[in-house]
Amino acid sequence: MHYKSLLMRVLLIVLVLGGCSSQIESDSPYGFIPVPMDRRAPRDAVLIISAMNCPSGGTQRARALTEELKARAIPFEWRNEYRIAPGPIDDELAAGLKRLKRVMDGKTPAVFINHKGIANPTLEQVVAEFERQTLR
Repeated sequence: MHYKSLLMRVLLIVLVLGGCSSQIESDSPYGFIPVPMDRRAPRDAVLIISAMNCPSGGTQRARALTEELKARAIPFEWRNEYRIAPGPIDDELAAGLKRLKRVMDGKTPAVFINHKGIANPTLEQVVAEFERQTLR
């Protein structure tokens, strides 16, 4: 029951904060922004979030991205869900949830690399950010 209560608080904050407008800060020259990371996300790999068996443009873009990443031997994981661990919500987490909502509300696919995310990036953005973060 405690888990359900925490999850509801996280969802409520995401919904409430979604109506606020603020500048998204990025320390990435490729447009990736800091976000709370999916607790199951692989480290030093690209996490792609999009529907998997759908004829939508987002799914087609995700599929093309996976093919290009595979050809470049860049590790990735493609999922249709994103989970964060519930816990105490402080100002830092609330700001991170707001940024995460912006990424997830953008055009699909959403792409994440080591606590950074972006909506519908180009292949060049993903490769450059991956290389920047993993020093390849």
